[in-house]
Amino acid sequence: MEIISDNDLLIRIKADDEKAFQKLFKRYYSRLYYYSFSFVKTKEIAEEAVMDIFFAIWEKRKALLISNFAFYIYASVKYKSLEYKKKKKVIFDELETVSNNSSINEHDPEQKMIFAEFENRIDSLVNQLPPQRKLVFMLNRVDGLKYKEISQLLEISLRTVEKHMYDAVFQLKDLLSKEVK
Repeated sequence: MEIISDNDLLIRIKADDEKAFQKLFKRYYSRLYYYSFSFVKTKEIAEEAVMDIFFAIWEKRKALLISNFAFYIYASVKYKSLEYKKKKKVIFDELETVSNNSSINEHDPEQKMIFAEFENRIDSLVNQLPPQRKLVFMLNRVDGLKYKEISQLLEISLRTVEKHMYDAVFQLKDLLSKEVK
């Protein structure tokens, strides 16, 4: 049986080949699930993170420009898993704070609403960044990776990482200032 390369499958996926997508999915799903699980420690969240990435690949198949699919998919699953883990931690921390402090319970619905609105607004602004810039920004600000680590992970120069971060911060400040006006 002939093994088809990831790049050949991606070319076929761009041409709306669902069978090629299924092959790529089957090729990576279980490894990615266990990779995600190593971060989130929850079966459902690991499954959701991997499925979200594959869904995004199918949705954006026409615009895919991926030179190293394995690296791309693992980095994407790591980012998505850590994003879910962070959201899950925030939710559990909030619940613990609320249950331990009765004075907060009086204001909890309003605080939750304000927090949710703020978090959604920030996510919305970050989602407006170009994909590579967003990935570099999230790896640094959410995952806490140093510029050198991001450079090695994404196989780009340290200068490119610095440029992405500078541009991301500048763009986010610009978007925020436009919102305030």
